Amino acid sequence: MSSSKRLAALTAITAVASLALVATASARTLVVAPGHSIQAKIDKADPGDTVLVRSGVYHQSLDIDKRLDLHGQGAVLVQGGVGKSLCNQMDPSHKHLVGICVHAKLKFAGGAPQITHRTQGVEISGFRVRGFGGDGLFGFGTRGLHIHNNRFGHNGGYGVFSINGGRVHIVRNVARDNHEFGFYVGDSPRARAEIRGNRSVGNPGGILLRHASHGVVKHNVLAHNCVGIWALADAPGPAKDWTIAGNRLWANNKACAGGGDEGPPLSGIGILQLGAQEIAIRNNVIRGQRKEHPSAAYGGIVIRPGFSGTKPSGVVANNLALGNRLDINWDGSGQIRFRSNQCQRSRPGRVC
Repeated sequence: MSSSKRLAALTAITAVASLALVATASARTLVVAPGHSIQAKIDKADPGDTVLVRSGVYHQSLDIDKRLDLHGQGAVLVQGGVGKSLCNQMDPSHKHLVGICVHAKLKFAGGAPQITHRTQGVEISGFRVRGFGGDGLFGFGTRGLHIHNNRFGHNGGYGVFSINGGRVHIVRNVARDNHEFGFYVGDSPRARAEIRGNRSVGNPGGILLRHASHGVVKHNVLAHNCVGIWALADAPGPAKDWTIAGNRLWANNKACAGGGDEGPPLSGIGILQLGAQEIAIRNNVIRGQRKEHPSAAYGGIVIRPGFSGTKPSGVVANNLALGNRLDINWDGSGQIRFRSNQCQRSRPGRVC
């Protein structure tokens, strides 16, 4: 390399490094102690800052519409006032308050919110979010939302609810005894989602994928829900291209009565593929799903068309499904390939 080219390359590298140093130097850490407002620090933070919340109990709802790292050191969020949360403002009854609301910048036309700018790069960790009337965490119109090492319990809605998002990462969280599913990713045709290493226990369902495509659900523990993992394609769809692998599902025998907008009664289901397409169900351990309560279907792995008739497709391979009322329960619809599963009782019998 000539000296002139070497000098040009070195200059370029130095410029990039200088920009990185400036960006790092400009990021701040804003600390919140018990008795103070977390939201006030969020409002004061610049994009890229960290809001560090000390251990304590905070009766607050939070609203985030910019890139930042919200990190709790054992901080507990419980329901307090409505605050400035957009999620709460959109609930006139104020009966379904949300713990943490992460959303795009919006404008309202004809009553429907329209995204003007997606909120990117929000990271939330280290919180216990409990006792809210609505969802523990609600994400709308985000990109690159990272939710990790949190606990969501006893909330009136979902533990974590992400809608119309991309590249959401839900990693190493616990959702327990919420009124809806522990974790939800929906209405995201390019979800590129990662749901990994979580525990969902005692909810109506563990993980729900609805009208969302492209992602992985790996190494989660789903127990004592009505259904462990549900991949759903109903109108308008689609839901496709998910890998569901390496999960442990046991005794998802809680009773969900269904009815009205809640759908059919469900109980005793490990993995439910309802109309979803190009789904790879591999290397899961699925035990102890029994027929103890009324349910539209039951079994370790259940595969059916969607409510609107969407045909399922994909592969079911190398799963250990034993001790379930039916280890695999397939009605023969769609195009499903079964390979090397360890199971004893199935419908039809040839898939075991």
